[in-house]
Amino acid sequence: MSELLATDATLDGTLAADPKGFRITGAILKSGALNIRGDSTWNGPPGRLVHQESNVVLRAEGTTPAQASLVLSGPIETVTGKLQASLADLAVAGAPAQGLTLAADGRRNGKGFSATVTGGGRWRDQPVEMLVEVSKTETPAIAIPKLHFASVAATVNGTLQVDTAKDLVTGKADARFADLSILTPVVGTPLAGSGDISVT
Repeated sequence: MSELLATDATLDGTLAADPKGFRITGAILKSGALNIRGDSTWNGPPGRLVHQESNVVLRAEGTTPAQASLVLSGPIETVTGKLQASLADLAVAGAPAQGLTLAADGRRNGKGFSATVTGGGRWRDQPVEMLVEVSKTETPAIAIPKLHFASVAATVNGTLQVDTAKDLVTGKADARFADLSILTPVVGTPLAGSGDISVT
């Protein structure tokens, strides 16, 4: 983190306001290896402003280059969002992962939301893929009807329900490991061979 942020940060941009709303254009924040650029448009008179669209682009040029972009559209109560991110490399469970990508599409609906997240890249020199579907209504429960991770070493599929009021997770997850050694950094004990795990 210290290589990304610096004590001499700079902020620049243009703010325009009139009776029809206000706009932020070309806002740029620079700090160390971190560069954030954004724009935002709101319509309506003061006190009754309605969000129209905002976009933010983040770039990090440290030892692990990364970038992300986020676009938000529509009123805050029903805002839709699209996120795209990439990371050059990252250590996952004791093994290097490269060319990681993440994409998410979501929508807010009052106190609830829904989103689909996909990802990919290479881990242990093999392709990996991820898919997560998640939704929430006005209740404390978060539904994850689809949880999927696949690589040559392991495949995980599940359906979960998270009760945030009780800190309780229910559902079912099935995992098949072609190479149990990938769990060694997690459990702290050398493992080998293959196996299946089912949790309900």
